Amino acid sequence: MTQQVNVPQKPKRKATKYVVTAVIIVIIVIAIIAIVGSQHIGNPTVTVSINNINLQISYTGLTSGYLGPTSQVLSYSNSVSGSQQFSLTLTLTSSALLLTHYINSITLNTNGFTLVSISPNLPYSLSPGSSVSFTLTIQAPSYNFNGPLNILVSTS
Repeated sequence: MTQQVNVPQKPKRKATKYVVTAVIIVIIVIAIIAIVGSQHIGNPTVTVSINNINLQISYTGLTSGYLGPTSQVLSYSNSVSGSQQFSLTLTLTSSALLLTHYINSITLNTNGFTLVSISPNLPYSLSPGSSVSFTLTIQAPSYNFNGPLNILVSTS
């Protein structure tokens, strides 16, 4: 006579345990995607809008006023994306009758803006009654901006 021997087996996991585990994993993955994605999706585009140029002229030496008043507001309007480079042309005309004057430096006095390059190079010799057009390459700030760009010109 043969006797049947029952070997103890591990209890089978129920399918519901697998489903619950899978659902938990899916929820975790979706949460991670939502958190990471929210850092990139839906953020507004950074816009830099310049609505005028406030030009300050610093005169050194014996004479002054040959490029106009020390404080001037120039009509200018431009919008660029944040951190984008753009070019601006600044034309200066000397009203001097006899003396040659020098444009020694041009700087930006608005936080966040960087002057990348100036052409022609400085210092620049400006003959009586002549004009010069400087091309300024400027890097915009990486944050939203709406207002004037402040430029300082130092002369002698």
